[in-house]
Amino acid sequence: MLDKLLLMLILICSFLAFEVPFSAGTIIAGFSLAYLFLIVSPTPSGIGIVEGIMPIALTSLNVNWSQAVVITLIYRAVTFWFPLAVGAWAFRTLHTNS
Repeated sequence: MLDKLLLMLILICSFLAFEVPFSAGTIIAGFSLAYLFLIVSPTPSGIGIVEGIMPIALTSLNVNWSQAVVITLIYRAVTFWFPLAVGAWAFRTLHTNS
């Protein structure tokens, strides 16, 4: 449960960073839909699927389309792409030193 709470806090921070108004329902429903498509997508970790579905889900929750796209890209960058890049760099660095 703690990891889901942290992911929701990251989503809240991305809303706050761009001063987009939100409610608790927007955060919970937006996160739930993103996580659902992360689980059921045919691609690993929902690559491409979550980035495509989450702005549509946020727009249906009364978030402006352009703001929903920016929030989605920031959320996915922080929760998936940045850790992936750090892991790839660490793997490459640790592999060459041993």
